[in-house]
Amino acid sequence: MSQKKKNIRLLIILGVLIVATGITYLYQPGDNRIDYDEDQFTLELNTVITTVIIESNQGRKKFDYINSAWTVNDEFLMDVGMRDVFFGVLTSVRIARPAASNISDSLAAAIKGNGLKVEILNSGVPVMQYWVAGSEDQSSTYFMPLDREQPYVMTIPGYQSYIAGIYEAPVSDWRDRFVFDANWSNLQQLSILYRGEELSNIELNYEGEFFSLVGHEAVDSAKVFDFIEEFSSLQTRSYLSQDDRQQYDSLLNTEPAVQFRVKGIGYETNLKLFLTNANERIVFGVIDDALYSTFTLASIRNLLVKPEDLLPDEQ
Repeated sequence: MSQKKKNIRLLIILGVLIVATGITYLYQPGDNRIDYDEDQFTLELNTVITTVIIESNQGRKKFDYINSAWTVNDEFLMDVGMRDVFFGVLTSVRIARPAASNISDSLAAAIKGNGLKVEILNSGVPVMQYWVAGSEDQSSTYFMPLDREQPYVMTIPGYQSYIAGIYEAPVSDWRDRFVFDANWSNLQQLSILYRGEELSNIELNYEGEFFSLVGHEAVDSAKVFDFIEEFSSLQTRSYLSQDDRQQYDSLLNTEPAVQFRVKGIGYETNLKLFLTNANERIVFGVIDDALYSTFTLASIRNLLVKPEDLLPDEQ
């Protein structure tokens, strides 16, 4: 057989294979038969939303945009870091593919039974609604429309991440981590009380033009200003659930190592800190005798000032 005839024969075989592959693609039962828009669950960047509700068997989270800030469950401000990640997910998430047909029905039932219902609204009007669920090993995230039992495997292009994790995060993770509302313009009184070190205690009072330090005639204004800036930026490492705080319960029967009492225009906050262990870098704290939290030792070290730290340098 000549080379020309061989080439013609190969071209015919290739053509038959292409046609056969196309027929198999069209008629094979499975994922590829499903038409979908990969941006079906993607929020456009310019979309105006005012409320997000995430609801599951474990509880409900409600985020509202009020007075130029996002709030959580009508109780507290949303953590800025969580806010940025979450809205980044809403505008970046894409459908990777439909769930495999052999598990689609059972997966849809599991999502409706144990998943999270997400509602995104603008002034009460639904913008987008869907179910979210994650695999047990946290390797895959599934979205599913409320009105159709077709799960999709989700992705964020360029990232390997467990997308469902941000939806599953407990309410405590969404709370703004700043402890004090204080800043140099609204602070009226700040006291630091050290256990067993009364001479090291501090009481700063705003006297109309600047702060005075009880027991001392003058303060270094730059040092006081820097301290208040550091103080006002204090954030918790985490807020503790009832179960998580149990490991620290024994500390509540002891006197705190340090106590901060803060009064300002329209607010008052009391923070008690307990040192858990000399070798640990985590500090247990109680805010207003009700909110249990942890702090890194590094975050509070610069706040443990003594009177001499705020006085003018000796000439």
